[in-house]
Amino acid sequence: PMHLTPHQAQAFERLQQFVQDKGRQVFVLKGYAGTGKTTLAKFLLDWIEEASIPCAPVLLASTGRAARILGEKTGWATNTIHGHIYALERIDAKLPDKPKADASGQLVMNFGLKEPFPIDRPYLFLIDEASMLSHITSSGAGIARFGSGSVLNDFFSYLRPEDKVVFIGDPAQLPPVLAQDSFSPALDEHFLATQYGRSTSAATLTEVLRQAEENPILTLASTLRRRLEAREFEGWEELLKNFRAPNIFTPYTQDIMFDRYLAKAKDQWDEGIILTHSNKQAFYLNINIRKKLSGGKYFPHPLKGEILLVSQNSYYVPLANGDRVMLLHSEKGGIRKGIKFSKVRLRALHNGEEYETLLLQDFLFQPEANLPPDIQQRLIIDFDQRMREKGVKRGSEPYLNAMKSDPWLNALRAKFGYAVTCHKAQGGEWSHCFLNLSETLNLLTPEARFRWLYTAVSRAREALDIKPIFKKR
Repeated sequence: PMHLTPHQAQAFERLQQFVQDKGRQVFVLKGYAGTGKTTLAKFLLDWIEEASIPCAPVLLASTGRAARILGEKTGWATNTIHGHIYALERIDAKLPDKPKADASGQLVMNFGLKEPFPIDRPYLFLIDEASMLSHITSSGAGIARFGSGSVLNDFFSYLRPEDKVVFIGDPAQLPPVLAQDSFSPALDEHFLATQYGRSTSAATLTEVLRQAEENPILTLASTLRRRLEAREFEGWEELLKNFRAPNIFTPYTQDIMFDRYLAKAKDQWDEGIILTHSNKQAFYLNINIRKKLSGGKYFPHPLKGEILLVSQNSYYVPLANGDRVMLLHSEKGGIRKGIKFSKVRLRALHNGEEYETLLLQDFLFQPEANLPPDIQQRLIIDFDQRMREKGVKRGSEPYLNAMKSDPWLNALRAKFGYAVTCHKAQGGEWSHCFLNLSETLNLLTPEARFRWLYTAVSRAREALDIKPIFKKR
């Protein structure tokens, strides 16, 4: 079995005390890349089982993919926070009563807080990749509204007084998408204590484990993190360019990077990925890779063998935001309300499972990262009209069940998946990562830039390519 280092054992002891102390509710376990956070969580779970500690562990993560990886690493059932605490409560409609075929209108799905399942002992929530959780209220644009709009506030409302929570995450990673000033509230014990009035303890794993220590990629990640902590932000391009190691390469042009990426990934797509800063860059990089794959031609439809990136959790098939899939077969899936569907068979890269689903074809070719609200609206209005035609009452139990199983409403939202943004890649690891550095990184605050670089570099396990920013002479 794995052994804990003395440094890990110290943190483990604090976790044990926390679990056994009725007076404490919140623990923040921080750890940098390669320090063994998940190992520690697994030790905690084993100890709770062996010592029959009277609590019920529940494993959650901030995203669908992070939840899946947590499950793979611990052998426990996992869920997302959203999936665990929210349930669809009602549908608010601003629709004409006798909808014409082209009637516009609005339907909003309201998700409310569930009641925790009543048990006779405290729940112990372990929440992984907690750096991505936000306390800021999102405006709730789009067709789904979750609770108050602030997942962290809602989670604390959901907790019963006797329950406990351990937030686990890397404090140097990218903060939540909504965040201001690179702030990850769920990893800040002082913020949690004052904002939510809960007694909070913390431990930080700083020691990179021995097998990880010999890897130059983690040396580079640690260097970036130390510079971030010391706020030494200048000369970052030179730092990356002059970092010499056998498994770190600097391709000087995008073309060289593409060739190296395809040489690595073409027969084993799950082994390599291109990471870039903005959605727009990912969009153009994907177009260029597709051209390279099809001998310079551009096809306005996805081809057999292409790689897609799921951009929203699916109810219809077990695929999560951030999962990558290979297209095995595609045919026309019809048009509804002006939206084009493809009928596809896919193979998930992470487990080899095959799934059949409809896919939103046009969205695949649009630069936006998220499905435009008007398309969401058309999908749900189309669904609503089909239900009304069947005589199913809006918001009734059969209606809500049909929402989860309707193939059109749940058509997969995906992008091409050769190049992805660092935010999408967070929580994932690949054996070879290709970093596409670009001028837009200079628009970030120095702290945000170093967090981005640290997060990107630490996605790579075995090899790293760093394409420098193109300088016009």
